[in-house]
Amino acid sequence: AYAPENTDDAFIEAGRAEFYGAKCDIQLTRDEVWIVNYDSSINRMTNGRGEIAQMSFGEIRQHKINNGYRLGSYDEPQMVDLEGFLIICEIYNLVPYIEIGKGNYNCFEKIFDALDNYEGMREKAVIISSDKGTLLNLQKLDKSANLWYSTNDVSDDSISFCKENGFTLYFNGTDYVENGSNGIEKAQQAKVNLACWTDDVEAYKLLYDLGVRSFSTTRIKK
Repeated sequence: AYAPENTDDAFIEAGRAEFYGAKCDIQLTRDEVWIVNYDSSINRMTNGRGEIAQMSFGEIRQHKINNGYRLGSYDEPQMVDLEGFLIICEIYNLVPYIEIGKGNYNCFEKIFDALDNYEGMREKAVIISSDKGTLLNLQKLDKSANLWYSTNDVSDDSISFCKENGFTLYFNGTDYVENGSNGIEKAQQAKVNLACWTDDVEAYKLLYDLGVRSFSTTRIKK
């Protein structure tokens, strides 16, 4: 982390650091706007309170970000909608990685519509979910979409699901290293693409040696 998470400043910092991509988490507001926030409420990151699904985007934007790493280093970090995130990705040539928050099952067409506002963005974007039904519904809308199944482990069930549907298996790299498993080898044998998230430098090294090539992290320092 180098700026308050999921804010415009966080994504701008990733762009300035010349990262390959930037990942956001999205939630759906009452007025069906996809906004960028990890939690289903605004309680943790802003000076307001409320469930995002019960608020309009305008109501949410009335509250200020008052939490996050190096908060004082930025004039006024903003919670952005999906469109705002994609604008930053376009400016800095970042690949957008979009994780759909749990409990959001509607308006998936709007995600693709937003991507289509930028040439080539739909083709390179990655959409992530830990909900199998969400991924299957997204695939119905676009059979060529790059979809990742998010899970804590590399289990036989997750490997089978990803192989059957052509999804990338996106797993918790730190937990994998700590718990030990032969899941990566099984996934490779099944020809399932792998990606992981971790902030553990030693885990990077081990997972890279095991053949993982896609990593996400909150560590902006390269």
